Amino acid sequence: MTKILIIGAAGNVASRIVAGLSQKTDVSLRLTSSRKEGVQKLQAAYPEAEVVHADWYDVQSLHAAFEGMNRIVVIPPDFVTDEEKATPNIITAAKASPTVDLVVRMLANSQTTSADDLDPEYRAVKVGSSLHTVAQGIYAKSDIPVAFVNAGGWFFSNLSWMVASDVKEHKKVLLPHDASRFWLNEDDLAAIFIKVLLEGPEKHAGKNHSITGIGRYRFSDVAAIISAETGKDIQYEDTDAGIKNWAGEQAETLIQYMKHESKIWDAAHASSDFFKLMGHYPETLQSFIHKNRDWFI
Repeated sequence: MTKILIIGAAGNVASRIVAGLSQKTDVSLRLTSSRKEGVQKLQAAYPEAEVVHADWYDVQSLHAAFEGMNRIVVIPPDFVTDEEKATPNIITAAKASPTVDLVVRMLANSQTTSADDLDPEYRAVKVGSSLHTVAQGIYAKSDIPVAFVNAGGWFFSNLSWMVASDVKEHKKVLLPHDASRFWLNEDDLAAIFIKVLLEGPEKHAGKNHSITGIGRYRFSDVAAIISAETGKDIQYEDTDAGIKNWAGEQAETLIQYMKHESKIWDAAHASSDFFKLMGHYPETLQSFIHKNRDWFI
């Protein structure tokens, strides 16, 4: 029986990993949330799993969560995680638990491998890709067994909260700082995590699996696909107006983040790691928009 700990199990990608692993009869799950209501919801959803409270910044709670576990899933949420504090806590907890044989950490660093390569202004934003690169460097200096799953693309679900309302109201995709990005289905990413977790350290310790989608798309390409799927004439407008309307207090931070991460995408290259691991290709952006075209109508 493989004992797997998923920290922050209610998160976007983490919850998909939990759903997949909960179907495996040879896996014992321990799930965590930093909130009391989160613990209660997870326990109700997965009564056969053990659910405990743990916090990225509470070393004692992490030690208790890690105890007796074999594999650890680490996917810190953007905007709210201080990697320079949280990551050393994870490493300390892993070292303290002799049963841990693999930490599987998500990255979203667009194939940037060192924080030293980042624009200081970008790193100062303390969001997303820049923080993940900082964390990667911290792991590199440790001696714990770690495998990285590097999400080298924007998530398909971003369309639901960054694009859909503006398409419906204005027939426009309103986003700034365009670039030629890869796009990923989080279900495909979760499938990679599950495979790495089940196959374990013999195959994956020390690996950095770069997972990119099929094809590169600018926001104008996204608008064109939505147009084709909905029959509407959807245009792209390079503006931060949309973000300012729906992102509230996080708007300026997100705009600055996109300003810097957009510069990285043109240098990013496609990876075949998904096909090598899974034996098939990930879902395409066109397929996903086709299945979810009601978002935009």
